Amino acid sequence: MNNHPLVRIVRLTLEKYQRDNVGGMAAALAYFTIFSIFPLLLVVISLVGFVVDPERFNVQEQLLALIGSPEVRELIAQTLSHFAETRVGAGLLGAVTLVFAATGLFGALTQTFRTIWETRQRGGEGGIKTAVTGLVLERLTAFALLLGVAALILVAVLGNVALSLLGAYTDWLPLNSLLLGLAQYGLVVALITLAFATLYKVLPGPIPQWRDVWPAALLAAILFTLLQEMAQLIFGRVNFSSFGVLGGAMMLLLWIFISSQILLIGAELSYAWAHVLGSRRALTHPRPDATMP
Repeated sequence: MNNHPLVRIVRLTLEKYQRDNVGGMAAALAYFTIFSIFPLLLVVISLVGFVVDPERFNVQEQLLALIGSPEVRELIAQTLSHFAETRVGAGLLGAVTLVFAATGLFGALTQTFRTIWETRQRGGEGGIKTAVTGLVLERLTAFALLLGVAALILVAVLGNVALSLLGAYTDWLPLNSLLLGLAQYGLVVALITLAFATLYKVLPGPIPQWRDVWPAALLAAILFTLLQEMAQLIFGRVNFSSFGVLGGAMMLLLWIFISSQILLIGAELSYAWAHVLGSRRALTHPRPDATMP
């Protein structure tokens, strides 16, 4: 039983979780994210706005629906409104600043995933030119991922519109509300799974293969959606209002920290899956004939 592949995957995931200090990495990632989340949301909403009307299709509301706590949603909505009123992103320089801040989060994720996959970016070869080229490529990759996030949000918006129209024409069917609810949940899980799988595949470098990341991405997506359902219960146990103005920021930071834990646990699981059942299995368990002289 102890040699069953699933048991080995769980054991390796837990070992890597402790060895890599995932809790510490999640805390650092949460600290970095809190400075990037608002530019990230603004850029995503703006990119989606090139295709559909953000106000008509409630793009911001659908984005914030991924956050389970009403208090955190209200804090983010107020901050985004303040950004819009003060015209932080006005002009070309403002747009570049927002994109740079938003893509910075993907840079932090890249370093974290490379730590998990035990890969390191080459340094010290080629001097300044190589370093600058690497930085530019990293930012371009981050911007491509940002476009991917916007595309997924657009698919989610259009999918919800299609489901709403379908519900209006099929309201006479029995269990119509239940079926539509399940369809919406399935759509959310599918899109989050795709987003997580892309991060797990792209950011660590060329080592992970797609077959290594799908199971971990699916599990992380399910855990993430469960977090949204349980967020009210989690945050309801702590009286953040007693902290005054800082209460909302502390609540947001806690939500980001828990979400980061889920994301990084999925990355650790993808590493374990690759080394037990996936593309790295031959390196971990070489065939007998491969070691014979």
